[in-house]
Amino acid sequence: MLGQVPALVIPYRIPSVFYPELDRICDQDTLSTQIPGPRKGILVQFLHHSKLITREEAIISLELADLTRSDLSGANLTGADLSHSNLNLADLYDADLSRADLYRSVLGGEQLAKAKTAIGARTPDGKTMTQELWRIFRENPWEFPPSTDGT
Repeated sequence: MLGQVPALVIPYRIPSVFYPELDRICDQDTLSTQIPGPRKGILVQFLHHSKLITREEAIISLELADLTRSDLSGANLTGADLSHSNLNLADLYDADLSRADLYRSVLGGEQLAKAKTAIGARTPDGKTMTQELWRIFRENPWEFPPSTDGT
């Protein structure tokens, strides 16, 4: 899938990671308006693989990015900073969201339940998804965010 990045980058005039203006051009406006939904997933995976959107040292902010209908199925997004982004209708099937930052993101419980894992992730309401919460959540995905009181 990452082999498709040149086809994604060139038509939209997004420079390679070696250009200093990447963080200015490849922002939430680019993802929101210039790239079709299915291609957004390819770009997000590329940015994560290039360590540009990691939770600890994000070089590019996806805050307020519109990732609606993005195909993130099977993506390794461990530690990705997806806070405040719109993940409505994004395909998260088998995605690894462990330690990802999903704080205040637009995300449905049924979507997240399809992920491979989200252990250690920060949920949209700011909680940390523990192994126990993940187990409870997978059993009851309609209860989102997961309850910490066991009800």
